[in-house]
Amino acid sequence: MVKSKYHPHPIRTLLTIAFLLPFFPVKANVEHEAQVVSQEYLEVGKSNDNLIAQRQERQKKVALIIGNAQYEHAAVLRNPLNDAHDMAQKLEDLGFEVILVTDSSLRAMNEALERFYNQLSEGATALFYFAGHGIQYNGENYLIPVNAQLTRTSEIDYETLALGRVLGTMQEAGSDVNIVILDACRDNPFARNFRSIIPRGLAPIQISPAGLFIAFATGPGNVAEDGVGRNGTFTAAVLNNLDNENQNLDTMFSQVRLEVSQETNSRQIPWTTSSVVGDFYLNDNNGNVSTVATTNNLSTANNRVESQNSQSRDGSLPPENDFSTQIQTLRATSNGFTQSPPSLIDFSTPHNTIRHPSPTYYVTLDIPEQSSPPLGKVTIEQQQGVENINFDLAKTEVFLGSRGDRQESVPVKVFKEENSNLIEIQFESPIRANNQVTIALKPYRNPSFTGIFQFRTHAFPVGNDAIGLSLGIGRLHFYRRN
Repeated sequence: MVKSKYHPHPIRTLLTIAFLLPFFPVKANVEHEAQVVSQEYLEVGKSNDNLIAQRQERQKKVALIIGNAQYEHAAVLRNPLNDAHDMAQKLEDLGFEVILVTDSSLRAMNEALERFYNQLSEGATALFYFAGHGIQYNGENYLIPVNAQLTRTSEIDYETLALGRVLGTMQEAGSDVNIVILDACRDNPFARNFRSIIPRGLAPIQISPAGLFIAFATGPGNVAEDGVGRNGTFTAAVLNNLDNENQNLDTMFSQVRLEVSQETNSRQIPWTTSSVVGDFYLNDNNGNVSTVATTNNLSTANNRVESQNSQSRDGSLPPENDFSTQIQTLRATSNGFTQSPPSLIDFSTPHNTIRHPSPTYYVTLDIPEQSSPPLGKVTIEQQQGVENINFDLAKTEVFLGSRGDRQESVPVKVFKEENSNLIEIQFESPIRANNQVTIALKPYRNPSFTGIFQFRTHAFPVGNDAIGLSLGIGRLHFYRRN
């Protein structure tokens, strides 16, 4: 056997290894720790980027500005082009992303509305401004494209842009605050073409989801003045007050109202409606902070009790009850039901696409075995939405049983309160305990935009002086066709 000439001493070898070994792992550990730290910084960076992105989305402000003046089949207007351009410039100065279209056809208006929807994001601020001709028909408002040619009222839906569609688009986008400014309250340029008499100006918006602010150039049914300067009287006042850094939305339009009233010797008084909760500043260049409660915040604040089921197969939402059974029973007793009051167990429709003609909405109440006294009438009132749903009351049907288990018909009398959305269904023979009763309401058509509509339902015991018991809220969710 060949022997090595070098014989390392065992102790020396151990000492050498002990001396050198720590140096190699230290480098590896440093590299590993550096990688870990880098990764941590990377994750923190990503997290911060996400937070910044979310904050930017919530701070995002998008405006759609439409000015129509050169009408082909109606009177040409002097101010809308100046109004639209000046409004666009002012809002850009205030940090809005602006989509500006002028002298637009219906197709161009629809395309601009789609761009508007695509640029909006959840939590953003949306602003829609329109200057031009607008009309009202059957309580709804319509904005007129420059190429519209209306010879009869049946063409309104196809030749114009429904304001309800604009509002629905903003609501569907999920923006926290939706602002609509309309300088369109002029005389109906097509009135002589219509057989029926249509009121002047625009119709009031009676129902608003949370976070909606609408400003009209003048009051419902009145006509706005064009003004003598570069801008219309109303728009000039809005532009003037957008320069004020210390006015929230309500204060700003109160000042607009005052200026327009003074300018026109009270012939024109702007009109607003709002469901914005808190302070919102269009001009926040002075560091003003908007403190607006969103729909989600309001839902939490109201502490409403909802069904555990999220949505029925046809897209209808479960009824939203006001109280627990015990509290509801206590409340019922004070309102005339001595025990076991009725409850709302279904509010649904098989026709949940927008603009569906002649749909049916089913409202089912359960009257427990111990309920007393008998059920005398029911009221249903639309609570939320950006469009009023009109019903053909003569076609209302009522029957015992449920939507899927129809039994004998129940004779009723149906009424609608004037200037409200309240429908009253009186049973000719009171509905006694241990029954279910279903009311089949027949709207003329579904709303023209997507979203959730809410209906407050009350039950009244038999008797002339009975006080209604709130059964909660029925909700219907309407969608676009696929």
